[in-house]
Amino acid sequence: MKIDVNKTSNSDGATALHCAAADGSPMSVGVVKLLLEAYADVNVTDANGNKPDDLIARGTKSSKRKALEMLSKGFAIDDGSSDEEEEK
Repeated sequence: MKIDVNKTSNSDGATALHCAAADGSPMSVGVVKLLLEAYADVNVTDANGNKPDDLIARGTKSSKRKALEMLSKGFAIDDGSSDEEEEK
């Protein structure tokens, strides 16, 4: 089965990357990283003309905000997810 990670919502034109960037949850960096590894397009605009990095949640901690911004610009980061899995 093939999944289109750049498929847009009919209601607002948002992609999964828009939603993950706007989420602000502790897992948002990891989700954004996975979507980008699956070739999600950082340049897709939603119905309001926003790219995913325009929607990074305002209340997001500065370190997480920086990580999301770096990912959207194509930089590789270590989100710590492999460390968390090893601790379990």
